[in-house]
Amino acid sequence: MRILVIGYGNTLRRDDGAGIKAAEAVQSLGLPDVEVLVTHQLNPELAEDLAQVDVAIFLDAGAGCERNPVSVKEVTPRSGATSIAHTGDPGYLLYLSKLAYGAAPKAWMVTIAATDFALGEGLTAPTARAVAEATDIVQRICRTGTFQGNDLPASTAHNPSR
Repeated sequence: MRILVIGYGNTLRRDDGAGIKAAEAVQSLGLPDVEVLVTHQLNPELAEDLAQVDVAIFLDAGAGCERNPVSVKEVTPRSGATSIAHTGDPGYLLYLSKLAYGAAPKAWMVTIAATDFALGEGLTAPTARAVAEATDIVQRICRTGTFQGNDLPASTAHNPSR
């Protein structure tokens, strides 16, 4: 099973770099058959990479998630007008992958709670803890290729509406 982890955000906007930091933490684990990409924004070129894997995991920071340090949601291909930017839609990338290359992986969006998007480097303490939890969740998904709500650490709640 080939897995692609995509961490995105802006490390120069404090907590907005959480997705990148989590992806770097996953990279440091050296998990077999797991490729990690770090990018500032989602772009259409990622569709080709997505078509070549069985599972994709997107990692990003999210504002307004303080009650759930980490939320996980399955992502499915979704058409429609959207912008491919940092706020771009992973579902639309999966749609592009299926449209252009005939395949799209099973995918998960792991959102890391963030509160400080001011200019500057480094994560706030709560977001740094959430990055560690997200890294653990990604490891679990990489082991099985799927996610169940009970795969979350006790301090994290599954948020299917996210």
